[in-house]
Amino acid sequence: MATHTDAYLCREVIRRNSTTFYLAFRLLPASKRDAVFAVYAFCRDADDAVDLGTGSLPQIKQELAAFGQGQVPDKPYWRELDRARKHYAIDINAFNLMIEGQEMDSHFHIIQDEETLYRYCYLVAGSVGLMLLPILAGKTSESLRQSAADLGTAMQLTNILRDIGEDYRLGRVYLPEDAMRRFCYSREELAHSTLNQAFVDLWEYFAHRAEALYDRAALSFAEYDAESVRVIALAAAYYRGILDVVRKNKYDVFSTRAVVVDAEKQKLRRRLTALTGEQGTQPYIRNAKSGVSSAKKGDRS
Repeated sequence: MATHTDAYLCREVIRRNSTTFYLAFRLLPASKRDAVFAVYAFCRDADDAVDLGTGSLPQIKQELAAFGQGQVPDKPYWRELDRARKHYAIDINAFNLMIEGQEMDSHFHIIQDEETLYRYCYLVAGSVGLMLLPILAGKTSESLRQSAADLGTAMQLTNILRDIGEDYRLGRVYLPEDAMRRFCYSREELAHSTLNQAFVDLWEYFAHRAEALYDRAALSFAEYDAESVRVIALAAAYYRGILDVVRKNKYDVFSTRAVVVDAEKQKLRRRLTALTGEQGTQPYIRNAKSGVSSAKKGDRS
């Protein structure tokens, strides 16, 4: 049986690990909020099992299979998700997609082409959009499913562009080999954290792809439940703002972590609230400009 303690523990996972998502999704009604926080806790557990070695991805995969059969594994997020599926049509397939993406990371191979990169982003983050969709939208459509997947994919591309230096030190390069060759930026330059025009052009190419996905996703925001629309738009705007922080930092993704600070997020929230009454949901992403700052490695986004 789900308890307030389980909900609290899931909330603490997102609060400690992503102030960006926490500040946006805490605005939801309690039932939706707790379900979203449980989804995040699941994703964090799987991600940490691969990146930090704090758990076993095969075990989480087994737990997911059991959960799909109606069982409730003994973890706070499973108990919270069990409560959530009594109210929302939880999509187990989306959870399986996310595990598939984590398995790509656990057996990491050089990404040769853009198609592989976008597939990876879809699996690890587009899937999260699909996990959250039945919680945030009472009625779904193909356009809304595409919007949810696009938004997650855009956020993962943003993560990759923010964390190029950090990922390299972990032995991972998500920039595709074919794109690096096309923009004449070499592995050796990446190893030396070289910031030149070739790197800027390469970075901006993928940033523009991410921004196009944010824009396409925003076209369907109005289809979400009324209490979810502003929250989704806010999360998207917060995350998209990271790209502008990198630009303000003169593309230094090697020694400085791009962060949209809390004070600027509050300003953005007020701007988005004003846009709601005046222009509906589409202008959220394109018209609201977030303030930017920077922080040394280790600060949370």
